[in-house]
Amino acid sequence: MPVIQPRPVSGPPSTPASAAEASRRRGSASLWLLCVFGGSSVVTGYLAASLESGLLWDAACFLAWGALVSLIHFLFFRFELCDLRDAETGGAGEAGRDPRIQREPALPWFQSKGQVACLLGGILLVAGVLQGSLRMKGALPPENAALIQLAGILFLGMAFALYFLSRYVAYVQGQQDTRMLSAPLQLVQVGFWVCLVCAGCLFFFLYGGRDFGLWVGRVIGGVTALLMVDAGVRAGMTVFQPRSLAKDLPPLGGGLVLDALLRRGNPLDALIHHTETTFGVKVGQAWVPQFLRQTIEPVVLAAILLAWLSTCFTAVPVQCHGVRVRWGRYLAPALEPGLYMTWPWPAEKIEIVPTERIEQIALGFERDLGGPVLWTEVHYEGDQNLLVGNGEELISISVPIFYRIRDPLAYLETTTDAREALISLAYRQLLAVTEGRDSFRVMTVERQDISEALKRALQEQVDRMHLGLEIVFVGLKDIHPPVPVAPAFQDVVSAEEQKLAYLHEADAYRVQTMAEAAQEANRLRTEADALAGQRTAVAEGDSSRFLALAEADAADTNLFRLRLRLETLEEALAKPQKVVVAGTAGTNGQYYLDLRSQGGLMPP
Repeated sequence: MPVIQPRPVSGPPSTPASAAEASRRRGSASLWLLCVFGGSSVVTGYLAASLESGLLWDAACFLAWGALVSLIHFLFFRFELCDLRDAETGGAGEAGRDPRIQREPALPWFQSKGQVACLLGGILLVAGVLQGSLRMKGALPPENAALIQLAGILFLGMAFALYFLSRYVAYVQGQQDTRMLSAPLQLVQVGFWVCLVCAGCLFFFLYGGRDFGLWVGRVIGGVTALLMVDAGVRAGMTVFQPRSLAKDLPPLGGGLVLDALLRRGNPLDALIHHTETTFGVKVGQAWVPQFLRQTIEPVVLAAILLAWLSTCFTAVPVQCHGVRVRWGRYLAPALEPGLYMTWPWPAEKIEIVPTERIEQIALGFERDLGGPVLWTEVHYEGDQNLLVGNGEELISISVPIFYRIRDPLAYLETTTDAREALISLAYRQLLAVTEGRDSFRVMTVERQDISEALKRALQEQVDRMHLGLEIVFVGLKDIHPPVPVAPAFQDVVSAEEQKLAYLHEADAYRVQTMAEAAQEANRLRTEADALAGQRTAVAEGDSSRFLALAEADAADTNLFRLRLRLETLEEALAKPQKVVVAGTAGTNGQYYLDLRSQGGLMPP
């Protein structure tokens, strides 16, 4: 088995013992870098998961990338140290137990395969986290102010830790006169500024109220992605490098970007140096640089001329209009969507105005916290109160106003900030519309009237000032009393509602009672009318019958009275049954009388 020889470096001591000591110090510095980067990435990842912030996720990705590069360097120097110690003992086994057993060097395997596998695995992992952070568009949650403050303090601590660690790594590298730690050292220097910027964004959000975390996070994520691509390209270039230079290359993880920005003052010199180191050729002696030196000026001039002439063409997109601006003057009419040719800049240009896009402003608050809309809880940041009821009552009101640009020429000519002008006009008209109204009616029955009156008055003012805007919709989203007095106002509202409930119940009882009384009166009246009609008919019938008897009696008194007597006897004797037995007094015999129909007697 061949025994690995100490790896030559530029300037370190030449003895194996001094080379092992130098490798041990580099490994120790890499271990410190790994601990700081790894711990910082874990802490930042926990904060990002708690706050759901894209800024912190992007910062965690950068710190994780630094931890990965530090891990590759640490393993590289550990394998190098093991091989150097084996070289000191003549390739013997551990502690010289058996000189006949020799161990195969580990550094060449790690240099050709191990570090490439670690780098690719880390790139895939960090790229996955970066892709997830790009989908996060939420702002920092203001309700977690204490956690945000703690995150800012931790970022400051991590920044100072990275600063002192960078000084230590720079000292170790300077003592050995080597560039083996350049990649993690450059990442530490960039990480110091990343932590400072993140801390500044967090504290500015706490005390300034502005959230720049989304944009700063995108920049940090873009830098991280660029460094990973650069490191991956450099790892791929190792396949084409000469074998004689492979043993002198530092561990993977570095690239041209940071080397050009931090190592040398001239990026072109850094590019040339990196190319010569990687491919082992002299760039200055090749024909391509000489050809470029001869043609660079015409190419640059032609590129500048083409770029200047390209300003003559402007495309007005769909749902937009364009306005020609020639020597600072706006020219009518507005241009429809399409491709137009103008004079080159700065003589003429076309301003693009999105005329079909609906914009929104909100009156009464600065930012919606997104919570439930309850009178007794704060659900808006910067909630403003409005005077109503002739300036004697305060209420909180939120009014969303939707508008669009109707006249792009007037929009550009009148003001540089039509949005702020519209907000000022809307506040003025809102106060004018509501100042003479009762607060309770504003919150209940007059909402639609107020929104229509506000839209009409605001459109009149916008037209009068020639802002070129059209008010599309005005709504009253939320109207309630100020939060400190909301409980008392709720009690008043509850009492008013109870009063109305009692009034409605009384009205319902009155209507029900009146209906029942009318029904009963109608029934009694109908019964009385029926009884009166019946009695009148009976009386008329009796009178007619008596008059008929009188007329019959007058016609023939004897006959009439005889008939009456006979009818009376017939009527009186109609029910009793009489049995007449004829016979002499001396007749002795028995007679059978069937009296069952008379008394219900059983037959004998």
